[in-house]
Amino acid sequence: MKKFVSVLLAVIIALSASVVAFAWEDNTTLFCDRCQQVFTNEKDFNAHKLAGCLETYDKCPYCDAIVSKVNLDEHIHDCPKGAGSCKYCGESYATQGDYEDHLATECWLVGLVGKDVADVIIKIVDFLKGVDWEGLIGKVSDVVSGIDLGGIIDTIKPVFEKIIGFIGEKVELPAL
Repeated sequence: MKKFVSVLLAVIIALSASVVAFAWEDNTTLFCDRCQQVFTNEKDFNAHKLAGCLETYDKCPYCDAIVSKVNLDEHIHDCPKGAGSCKYCGESYATQGDYEDHLATECWLVGLVGKDVADVIIKIVDFLKGVDWEGLIGKVSDVVSGIDLGGIIDTIKPVFEKIIGFIGEKVELPAL
């Protein structure tokens, strides 16, 4: 009985090995962790790993896809996750490339003042949106109401009269 079980186990192991070998050759796909390249056989995959995956890769800042650096700009240009609204004029765009095209040809603010100045204008607008205008007007009103304009005029009137008199001595002024 032991011989029968041993032979049966040997046959099962041999068949398992052949099934694994067959599956490996025909149905297995391997992925390079670094570049996400797909390989259908172990020999090519190992050669790729030994070569050190020579191509350099980077993530798309919009969709986190891993793309070769050579193709990254093209991917970003066409990436639908880069869609949004123009921060200058609010116009919508479908991809990052559409946004760049919009800035280059369509955006009225960027076309009017240039991108650098438009960035400054946006910062100023954002700052102005954060100002408590009612509170500021109240404070200015309080300060202005506390000013004695009559006293200021009485103080500076003699100074202006002296200046006008001095100029009148040096230059003939027309009569008023």
